[in-house]
Amino acid sequence: MITEIDSKNPFPHLHLLVSGGNTQLILMNSFVDWKIIGATLDDAAGECFDKIGRMMGLPYPAGVYLSQIAGLNYQNILEFPISMQNSGDYNFSYSGLKTSVRYFLQKQKISDFQFEKPLAINEIQELKETKFKNINELGAKLKLLKETAISAQFSIVKQLELKLLVAIKELKPKTLGISGGVSASPLLRDIAGQISQKHLHKKLFTPKMELCGDNAIMIALAGIAVDFYK
Repeated sequence: MITEIDSKNPFPHLHLLVSGGNTQLILMNSFVDWKIIGATLDDAAGECFDKIGRMMGLPYPAGVYLSQIAGLNYQNILEFPISMQNSGDYNFSYSGLKTSVRYFLQKQKISDFQFEKPLAINEIQELKETKFKNINELGAKLKLLKETAISAQFSIVKQLELKLLVAIKELKPKTLGISGGVSASPLLRDIAGQISQKHLHKKLFTPKMELCGDNAIMIALAGIAVDFYK
């Protein structure tokens, strides 16, 4: 929990903005003194979630379904790539992961699986409900998609985690925050919570789930904050 004093003086604050259009790491010294220190060089994290979900045959919003299917499993079963690990900066890249998943799925010869072919509602429900420990009980097609969702989510979130850890070590912020549509991801919230607990004495700002996807609310709150702290 953030104390009342911390919430009034959270700076320097390290903020991760993750959505379908943006993946940015921002260092804030105040609400009006901030700098983007890292950003995606190509696809955003949310965009990658959505595009991979669509490859699997998931409906809109595909990234949300992918996250629900993957759950809190933090494993790279299919060994998808994690980009920018040794880039020496705070930038991100997701086009390589997206391409790797595309090639992987397109070469599959599993019966009844077709690249980007929409899944039936009952198939999606089964993917959501099946726990990882029971993954081998799924048919070949759904097992493939379950493993794809888990591994893709791992690669997306792992890159975010690695960049946060490097920035915290080098910049020593007082607090950490996440926002944007992908901040609704239970796995990302869990990882951010672990990071803040270990490195920042649990000083983590996260939006309410119902606010993660509403840009109008986010913009309004930012305007209120800037006006309040003038």
